[in-house]
Amino acid sequence: MPSDLKVGKDGVNAFERELQDLTVYSEITGNPNAKEDTQGLTSIVVRPTSEDYDKGFYKRYFICRYDANEANEVDADFYQNKVKDLAPDLYTSTHINWYLNSKKLPRLNLLKPMTTENVNEHYVHLASKRMPQLLKTIEDFSKFVR
Repeated sequence: MPSDLKVGKDGVNAFERELQDLTVYSEITGNPNAKEDTQGLTSIVVRPTSEDYDKGFYKRYFICRYDANEANEVDADFYQNKVKDLAPDLYTSTHINWYLNSKKLPRLNLLKPMTTENVNEHYVHLASKRMPQLLKTIEDFSKFVR
């Protein structure tokens, strides 16, 4: 028997429980699109372009559900056009400048040497104040660095 059809102690199976929870969420938030708001996001890897390498950096965009362990990376189009449709009480979004080379590093007062990796780490730690899951999502601060 599929796990969503197993009946719990309260006599309700997981599928019915989810529908009940979504109905309650819809009533509380006044949002008839609760099902779309509570579905998980798919993380993608957005690779820098040759123009990004010429610039020295590109923006990386992240979205995270409040109860998730890690953030999801999304593309600029999703971030700019669909984040506003997500339930603000369920999701947090942020973006960071990701440096790809040492051509145009910003001036920062770091206690470490001024390297591309250290600048990326600095910006991830700043963004993690808004989205703590970034610290588990991004562990390689040299990703895409040339």
